[in-house]
Amino acid sequence: MSRETDTPSSGPNGRGGAAYPSGTPPYGTPMASDDGADAGRSGARSEERKTETTLTTRIRINIPGSRPIPPVVVRKPVDDAEAAG
Repeated sequence: MSRETDTPSSGPNGRGGAAYPSGTPPYGTPMASDDGADAGRSGARSEERKTETTLTTRIRINIPGSRPIPPVVVRKPVDDAEAAG
């Protein structure tokens, strides 16, 4: 909403079109082509996918009287032999 009026803004700087026009896929979704050329590649990609075990460690730092510090996240791939033991 803008401060001058009680109407919500419809785009950048309060005027113009929508930030994401219709037909724009959200981030993270694969773009599908009309000719179907990607159909063969997507099947091969799913066969290559394997499960990987990852050790995730979160380190929280707390200093009294200080601003909040986001946690530090460390991820390390783990071999299957280590994960099973």
